[in-house]
Amino acid sequence: MLVAITFTSCKNDDDNAVAFTQSSIAGDYSFSYLRSSDVEVLINADGTTITNTYLTEGSNFNVNWNFNSNGTFAAQGTYTITYTDTEDGEVIIETELTSIDGEGSFIVNEANGTLLLDFDNDDAQLFTVSNYSGNSFDTRYEEMFSGGGFEDTYVIEIGFVRQ
Repeated sequence: MLVAITFTSCKNDDDNAVAFTQSSIAGDYSFSYLRSSDVEVLINADGTTITNTYLTEGSNFNVNWNFNSNGTFAAQGTYTITYTDTEDGEVIIETELTSIDGEGSFIVNEANGTLLLDFDNDDAQLFTVSNYSGNSFDTRYEEMFSGGGFEDTYVIEIGFVRQ
C-alpha cells in the first residue's frame, strides 16, 4: 500500500529553519525518549503463524551524548529500560538499569536527512532524522528480515535533546 502525505506551509515558516549539518549537530545531548520494537512472525508449514513481540521503553535518562563537529561522538551515562516481551500470548515485563559508555563516529547526510552512527566501530546503523530544531531531533532506524517462514521487523527510535 502506498500512502502519500503532502505538507504545505507559508514561506515564513521556513525562514527560521535550522539546517541539519555535521557542524550544527555538534554539542551535548541527552535522550528525551528511547524505544524499540522487534516483531517476529513465524509461518508454519500449515499456514498458521506465531507472532512474538519484544518492546523496550527507556526512562530516567542520565546520559551525555557529545557529538563533535569532526564526526566523532562519545556517550556515557545510565537510564532505565523496561522490556515487555510477548511470546505465544504470554507477557513478561522486566525493568533494569542500563549503562552506556563508548564512542564512535557519525556522518550526517544533509540531502537525505540521515545520521549514520557507528558505535565503537561495530555495526553502523543508518537513522532517519526528523524534527531537527537545533535543540532537539528525533531518529528512527528500521531493519527487516524475511525468509524460510520467518519475518522480523526491528525498529529503534531515539529522541535527542540538547543540554
